[in-house]
Amino acid sequence: MDGYAGREQADRLVEEDHETTVQTVRELFEHLDVDNDGALDRVEVRTLVQRLGMQTDIASVDGIMSAIDSN
Repeated sequence: MDGYAGREQADRLVEEDHETTVQTVRELFEHLDVDNDGALDRVEVRTLVQRLGMQTDIASVDGIMSAIDSN
């Protein structure tokens, strides 16, 4: 296999991996967005944090959301 063909194959693999990652994140978001409003609210984020094994209160969740919220 020449260098160009190898590059094309690598590019295809990266694109497939990207599509898989996007689909996985989309599915995770849809699972977490319990009320299906297209956003994660403080209760949904708290549930996520707790599922990750961390105990937190709403004030901490508000801090997390403020740090990452772009809206």
